[in-house]
Amino acid sequence: MLGGARVFLSFAGDEPKILILRCNCPKMRILGIKSAGCIITMVFPRTCPRHHSHESGTTLPEVLTAVLLLAVFFTSIFELVAVCLHYIDSSKESIAALQLVHDRSEVLRNLAFTDLTSTAFLQSILSSPANGSDFAKKATEVIKLSQYPTANGTTQLTRTGDGIVTINSVATDLGIVLVQVDVSVSWNMTLGGRPRIAQVISVISNGTKK
Repeated sequence: MLGGARVFLSFAGDEPKILILRCNCPKMRILGIKSAGCIITMVFPRTCPRHHSHESGTTLPEVLTAVLLLAVFFTSIFELVAVCLHYIDSSKESIAALQLVHDRSEVLRNLAFTDLTSTAFLQSILSSPANGSDFAKKATEVIKLSQYPTANGTTQLTRTGDGIVTINSVATDLGIVLVQVDVSVSWNMTLGGRPRIAQVISVISNGTKK
């Protein structure tokens, strides 16, 4: 109650309002409020809420440091992958070399004994690679034959990767019973260029092939 007037405060709208239902107060009449249902709008000052920013920035040195770390990391990964690929290539070369000496040994083992001890026949055999692999085109084959168990000189032939066959030496006598055959393959590794060699030694007797 305010001077005989019933006053209600309303917050229904954007601004608070005072509703006077009955007005018998002389003070209110002086203000021009004579009948019920008068509405007085009161404007209250509003305070703007303060917004606190929780966002943080990144300085240029921090960005450059992160970029540098990423560059070092990815460079190390690429180098590791390259080394692994070189090791894989080296393993493939070793397997190809073993296959090459075994294929050449099988060709020589299946020859007649007279053909095996013939230098001219061996030269014609070596004119063709032991197999059709790419490794045979870059490897050097060396074949040595000597009488077994006591050698009387050594017959040696060399075949380069481009197919050139050279007779290095001829044995005085290879005998007619047993002959030792030494087949070796040499090459330079893809990883580091180190020289490698694969070798197979066998003893072949003069007998009937079955």
